[in-house]
Amino acid sequence: MTAADRALVREKSRANRLVFAALLLFHRAHGRFPRRPTDIDAKTAEHVAQQLGIEVLLDL
Repeated sequence: MTAADRALVREKSRANRLVFAALLLFHRAHGRFPRRPTDIDAKTAEHVAQQLGIEVLLDL
């Protein structure tokens, strides 16, 4: 994630930061939003959470 991405994510509530970041990065990579929760794997969610300094508390 870029510094601009992290700044945008920080504007979201704590409860929504991980989901917002995952959707943002998925859309950037695939040009669309995920069709089902399994489109974003747990390993990716953990990696994004590490970048944000938060814990993965729910399945995406």
